[in-house]
Amino acid sequence: MMSQFSKKLIQFYQISLLFVMICTLGTILYFWKLGFIDGSRSKNLHKASYIVESYQKKANLDEIYLNVINENPRMAIEKAKAIESDFAKVNSEIEVKGYQELKDDIQKLKISAANLISFSKVGKVINVFNLKMNKFYDYVKLNRWRTLDRMSKRVFSQTKGHINSSKLNSLVQNVDRDFETMIKVTESSVLSRKDKSEIISRITNLQIEIQMLKKYADEIKFFKQLNQQANKSLAGWIKNISPEITLQKLQIEQIGKYYVMGLMGILFALTLVFFCSFIVNKFFLRRAQDKFEAYIEGYLADQMLASKSLV
Repeated sequence: MMSQFSKKLIQFYQISLLFVMICTLGTILYFWKLGFIDGSRSKNLHKASYIVESYQKKANLDEIYLNVINENPRMAIEKAKAIESDFAKVNSEIEVKGYQELKDDIQKLKISAANLISFSKVGKVINVFNLKMNKFYDYVKLNRWRTLDRMSKRVFSQTKGHINSSKLNSLVQNVDRDFETMIKVTESSVLSRKDKSEIISRITNLQIEIQMLKKYADEIKFFKQLNQQANKSLAGWIKNISPEITLQKLQIEQIGKYYVMGLMGILFALTLVFFCSFIVNKFFLRRAQDKFEAYIEGYLADQMLASKSLV
């Protein structure tokens, strides 16, 4: 009878302990999955917040554009990849509307920058042009063609010295317009057909470098448009993700409170089981004692009846 009591008591403790273990394990797994116990969630959120804030403060994607303007498209591509990686880290933590559009715009920037790699350096093209232009100037000066002499000097004044890439498009337009004027002046002049043909041939040869610069300027202009669109996408994405990051930080703080409450709940459950063990122990002990006394009384009564029957 006492062994049966011990068995029930042990079963009670086993079940209670198993229940507490399951609750504890569930609580730990829940908070671990949220990245709270190991601190990874909070750490990643702070990293994401830092990245977003850094792009709010600095000149957005203009670093890519500046590398392109400075004729360093390879560095622009590397910078675009680094920025793309930063945004991917943020998106892996929090997904909001506008990220895919931003990602596509940065990809377009990389493609455009890659196209610029195939172009020769502006300074090199200008140097070749000036050498050819110098020969043309000597040629018209030798023949004393005043109008062409004057217009050649005008072209020289635009192509000598440092050429600002941001003003390259206007330079190309001005020089190309001057060449067209020179061709018209030559065609309407009283020069011989041979001289006209020679002049036009030389000007056409000069236009090769100008056309190269024009293609480069067009690509730069196109890149600038892409950069402006990417900056707009970035501004929209930051507008969407900034409040979400703030909300996630607040949730992390709330989770901390829930975690503490969970641990307190487990402690309370353990304490409850501990004190209940005394009550349960007393209950089963009293019950077993009552049964044992009843058994003894019954046994004695049976013995007494048996003794009387013998007498």
